[in-house]
Amino acid sequence: MFQFYFDGKLLGFSALEKGDPPMGCAEGNFIPCDEFIIFRDNVPAEEKGEYDDCTNRWIGLTVTTGEGVQIECHDVVLFEYELPDEVELYVDVLGMHHRLYEELFPGRYAAYAASLS
Repeated sequence: MFQFYFDGKLLGFSALEKGDPPMGCAEGNFIPCDEFIIFRDNVPAEEKGEYDDCTNRWIGLTVTTGEGVQIECHDVVLFEYELPDEVELYVDVLGMHHRLYEELFPGRYAAYAASLS
């Protein structure tokens, strides 16, 4: 599991089970820690767009491997979707270098290439 931080505080985890290999993006369901509630209540989300009424979005998080090694990327975005009966949390790691992406997610490039043929 990958670990997600804001200002050095662990907010939660994700397996980053999906992704877009050519863009160097990995995404997945976010499993919050107790610290996430404090974060949510004290760190303002990005300004919502015209059609974004039920989505909160935070940027500027960091991500580490399960061993605690920080992953270099363009940004990490945490989404909170407020649905009628539940709240869904999702995280997206953006812009990883292709060599690092293949190291962290072996076979995803090959699967992507195979899906195009």
